[in-house]
Amino acid sequence: MDDYLPRSVDSKLAEMLKGLPALMILGPRAVGKTTTAARLAAHVMYLDDPFTARMVNADPDGALRGLPEPVLLDEWQEAPDLLAAVKRSVDADRRPGRYLLTGSVRARLSNRVWPGTGRVTPVSMHPMTAAEVRGRNTKPLLDRLSAGEPPVPAPDSPDLRGYIEMALQGGFPPTLGLDEQNRHEWMRGYLEMVFTRDLEAAGGNGRDPDRFGRYFEAHALDTAGLAEHKTLYDAARIDRKTALAYDRLLRDLMLIQEAPAWLPNRLKRLVVSRKRYLVDPALLAGVLGLDAAAVLRDSNLLGRLLDTFAAAQLRSEAVTAESRPRLCHLRTHQGRREVDIVAELAGRRIAGDRDQGRRRPDAARRPLSGLAAGRLRGPFRGGGGAPHRPALLPAGRPDMGGPHLHPVGVTPAVRPGSEAGGRPGAGRMPLGRPSVLAFLPQTGHNRGQHPLSAPSEEPPCLKSSCTPRPDGPSAAGPRGA
Repeated sequence: MDDYLPRSVDSKLAEMLKGLPALMILGPRAVGKTTTAARLAAHVMYLDDPFTARMVNADPDGALRGLPEPVLLDEWQEAPDLLAAVKRSVDADRRPGRYLLTGSVRARLSNRVWPGTGRVTPVSMHPMTAAEVRGRNTKPLLDRLSAGEPPVPAPDSPDLRGYIEMALQGGFPPTLGLDEQNRHEWMRGYLEMVFTRDLEAAGGNGRDPDRFGRYFEAHALDTAGLAEHKTLYDAARIDRKTALAYDRLLRDLMLIQEAPAWLPNRLKRLVVSRKRYLVDPALLAGVLGLDAAAVLRDSNLLGRLLDTFAAAQLRSEAVTAESRPRLCHLRTHQGRREVDIVAELAGRRIAGDRDQGRRRPDAARRPLSGLAAGRLRGPFRGGGGAPHRPALLPAGRPDMGGPHLHPVGVTPAVRPGSEAGGRPGAGRMPLGRPSVLAFLPQTGHNRGQHPLSAPSEEPPCLKSSCTPRPDGPSAAGPRGA
């Protein structure tokens, strides 16, 4: 019996194979790349098998010759010379649908000379979305909003605790159906594998897995945050040079994703802090051993967990979205106005903020209403009509502090100084449809004391202000839990 849960990327891969000779599916370990790609392949070559890898390394061109196509080359980085053989094969015959490659390490792609350029097209694959886990085939949310469809909550939307449990479960297919204890054990083994075998494969030969693990812990505690780099490597008790090397390894292992700062001037994005996320919120639970009760006792972790969950859902959907969104974040000077997620859609913007009912309604609306009313400079400023008034659309159970959606008006991008004839607003495009998303809790996790900032001689995960004690509230206090 086929128990495969369809992925949103399935149709995209099938369509791309009709027009391109070779695809490379890239993503973190255990997100389902091999299972998904094997359904499209006529022949599979598992290169994590030592005998197969030795055979291919001895004669990579001969190993490809005469195989039924498409050929899946799983964990291709175990036989790195194979990529040059794929290049030569594609150069000789550019028929579409010839090769699928999968890999969990990005290191070889960052080489100065990469033979796959122009021959192998990369496709990202992320952990499963909540819709995929539940077997639902839904249109990407940002495509729906871009088309002017109203954001309608699912009829079975959970309460706040349900969202937390959904986030802690994560989107790694092997964990589906496991109970909480076995899921924690699987995640512990997953991280141990990443910090040893995968670390070496990513070019971390000679790196200390324990120090690398501490640095990853610091990143986990700062997920969905903007901590100073020094704060992170001081918490891990390593120096800056080591931290820079570890940053590259975390990117190559695809465990950390970054959202650039959104600014009207695109060039400024290169010098404004990026927001860092764990690729899946379940990794936070794996590092800290969290359950839903522990998260509810610590508002800082609650905000970070659900922000990470929201970003993970949108990032996975963005791969197949027709609107081709680019996910950013927005924060003004000193954090006076902050929007967690800004999706850039070919000149339009969709902004996302989170509110779980712990702020007054007027305070919860302020960041997004500032965008709608044009009080923040840039393409959010509108002309040709009054901005849409922000409104709360309940999702789930508002009486339990459940998530909410904030639809507001968003304008198309306007180039500064584009007013025709000097008349204000004459050169601006009309106000866009109401399409601003905000559906997860805002707990102020980017404000106030940072979980890594308190002095301690112990790793950050051992501080009571970071990880709630199983028998009582955290040092941060319940704050509305």
